Amino acid sequence: MSDSLELSEISKATDASKIAEASEAAHAIAPAQCANCNTLLAGNYCHECGQTAHVHRSISHMIEELLHGVLHFDSKAWRTLPALIIHPGKLTRDYIDGKRTRYVSPLFLFLFLNLVMFVSLSYLGSSLTHDKSYKSYITGGMINEISNTKTRLEELNVKRQSLPANDPQLVAINSETEQLKLKLAGTEKALAASRAADDFEAAADNAKDSTQQNQLTWLERNINHALQNPDLVLYKMKGTASKFAFILIPISLPFMWLLFIRRKDIVLFDHCIFSLYSLSFICLLIMLVATLARVGWAGWSWVLILIVPPIHMFMQLRGTYQLTIGSALWRTLALLIVAGFALCVYFVAITWFSL
Repeated sequence: MSDSLELSEISKATDASKIAEASEAAHAIAPAQCANCNTLLAGNYCHECGQTAHVHRSISHMIEELLHGVLHFDSKAWRTLPALIIHPGKLTRDYIDGKRTRYVSPLFLFLFLNLVMFVSLSYLGSSLTHDKSYKSYITGGMINEISNTKTRLEELNVKRQSLPANDPQLVAINSETEQLKLKLAGTEKALAASRAADDFEAAADNAKDSTQQNQLTWLERNINHALQNPDLVLYKMKGTASKFAFILIPISLPFMWLLFIRRKDIVLFDHCIFSLYSLSFICLLIMLVATLARVGWAGWSWVLILIVPPIHMFMQLRGTYQLTIGSALWRTLALLIVAGFALCVYFVAITWFSL
C-alpha cells in the first residue's frame, strides 16, 4: 500500500515537473503579448502587426537578419528582372492582379535602377566636351617638341664631354647641336606668340562679354555660361536628371488613360504600375547601351535603342491589358509618340534647372 502511494506521488511530481517545463518552454517561445502592439499572441507571430513573438537581442541575430534581407531581395530580383526583360506583360499583369510577394515592388525597382543607372553612367560615360580644337593640339605639340629638343641637347652635351678633343665625331655633334638650338629658339618664340594671341583673344572676349552682359536676358546669360562651361553643365544635368526622373510618370499617365478610356476594368493604378516597370526596363537598357559604347560597339548601341524599346513596349502592352495584336500595335505606335513627347518635356526641365 505504501509502495503504491509512493509511486502515485512520484507520478504526480513527474507530471507536475513536465507541465512546468512545458509552460516555461511555451512562455519562452511565445510571450503573452506582442512587444510591438501589445496584442495577445496565439502563435509565433502577431496576427495584428506581423512581428515575431520572440524578440532577439543579439549581434548574431542582427547579422542573420541582414543576410536574410539581402538574400530575400536577391531572390525576388532574380524573379523580377528576367520577367521584366522576357515577359514584361505577365510581370505587370501579375502585380496588378495581386501576385506581389514573389516580385520586387515596381516603385522600389525603378528608384533602385535609376540610382544604379546614373552612378554607372558617371563611370562608363566619357566626357563629350573635351577641348580638341586645333589650337590645343598645336600648343601641345610645340610644348612636346621643346621638351624633346632640350632632352636631345643634354644628351649631345654629355656625349661631347666624354669624347677627346680631336675626336672626329665632335664635328657632327656640334653641327646637330647648332641646328637644335635654332629649332628650340624658333619653337619657343612660336609658343610665346601663340600664348600671347590666346591671351589677347581672351581679353577681347571678356571685354565684349562685359559690354554685352547688361543687354542679355537671364536665359541668354545662362546659355552663354553653359557654352563656356560645358563640363560643369553636363555634371549638373546628370544630377538633375536623376532627381527629376520621377516626373516622367505623371507626364505619361494622362496619355495612358486616354489610350484605354473605354476600358472600365482598367484604373489609373494599372497605368502607374505599367509605367514604373517600363521605365525600369529603360534604365537597364541604357546601362547596357552605355557599356557597349564604352567598349567600342557604338553601332550595336544604336541598334538596341531603335529596335528594343518598341518590341518591349508591344509585349508589355499586350500582356498587361490582354490586347489583340492589332490593338497592341496601334497603341504601341501612339505610346512611342507619347514617350517622345515626355522625353522632350523631361529634357527641357532638366536643362532649365541645370542652367
